[in-house]
Amino acid sequence: MWSFAAEKIGEKPWLGWGMGASRHIPQEEYRLAPNMEIMPLHPHNLALQTRLELGLPGALILAGFVFAIFYRLATFTDDGWKSGVAMAAASAWLFVANVSYGMWQSWWIAMAFLLAILMKIAFAAGTRKAD
Repeated sequence: MWSFAAEKIGEKPWLGWGMGASRHIPQEEYRLAPNMEIMPLHPHNLALQTRLELGLPGALILAGFVFAIFYRLATFTDDGWKSGVAMAAASAWLFVANVSYGMWQSWWIAMAFLLAILMKIAFAAGTRKAD
């Protein structure tokens, strides 16, 4: 599936196939069986799906977004432990995004926000003063 996606990226490298187009990319000659597509719905890889659907501009925006998030996580506090925990959580989410789910799945996007909220709550609870 990833090899197929990489091949299709090569066909439209600059602007990609269009947002959400992964499920409509022609793949008749690549079918594994008459009833089995080589890439059902999306490539199950955030980086490949971004490049496939949004081309080079999308890849640059994603890279900038990931850099900005990790830069913010590394510099939001002087406490290296808190930064490390936050970066570990973000890295785990990003790893799974690059080996599993589709980038436009709303529940997967919501999971990133939920993870950020949980980190904020956990860090706030750790800074309370004992009465």
